[in-house]
Parts: sequence; structure tokens; C-alpha cells
Amino acid sequence: MKSSVRPPPILDPQPEDLHHLAALHGILGALNDPAAGIHQLKEYCARLPSLGNRILAAAEISRPGRDVMDLRFALAVLGNRGLGEVLLQYLEDLTILKADLEEQRIAHVMQSPHARPSSRSPRAGCGGRGVG
Repeated sequence: MKSSVRPPPILDPQPEDLHHLAALHGILGALNDPAAGIHQLKEYCARLPSLGNRILAAAEISRPGRDVMDLRFALAVLGNRGLGEVLLQYLEDLTILKADLEEQRIAHVMQSPHARPSSRSPRAGCGGRGVG
């Protein structure tokens, strides 16, 4: 017997989302283009599942008692201003994720047995001769 309980949606940006920055540029461009429609916004937002889930969640909050399952409908409920608010928080979280990943990468490199000591030593830049 299958359970009808859905797993909670992923709302936090994922490392793979960092590879879809073109979609974010597309969303920002569409928001600034009066000729862009909801279909175009939906296509860009769908490329980032965690952003799409945030949009659905925000639309459900603004429409209590109604399950919002369609991204196009959620975008229509939120409007450009609501999408802008969701997007701003998402971009902030994406920036934090990128910084955290970079910090982890640096820590990993520094702990590596192959990490080279700094080339900056007290004698660096003196042509190998002592000072004075």
C-alpha cells in the first residue's frame, strides 16, 4: 500500500542550482520586459526546482486552504512583486550557499597532504639574500 504523504519539497538552493545562473538572468530579464509573459517566467523558474518549490509555497500562503500545484498558477497568484520577493530571498540564499561551498573547498585544499606551504616567507622577494 502506497502512502499518500508527499516528501517535503526542497526549498533551499542546491549546489547544482549554481550551474543554472542563466535561468536567473532570464527571470530578471523577463520581469523587466513588459512583453514577457507568464509562460516565459514559468519556463525559467522550472529550471530551478528549489525556486519553483518556493514559488508554490509562497502562493499557497497567499491562498490559504488551497493546494497550489501548478507553477503557472502560482506565478499568477504572486504577481511580479511577489515573485520579486521570493527571488530576492532565493538569490541571498544562493549567495550564502556559494560562499559556504567555497569555504569548504578552501578548507579541504588546506587540509590536503599535498597542500604546498605558502610561497610567502620572510625572505620572499629578497632574491634569496638576507635583508640588510
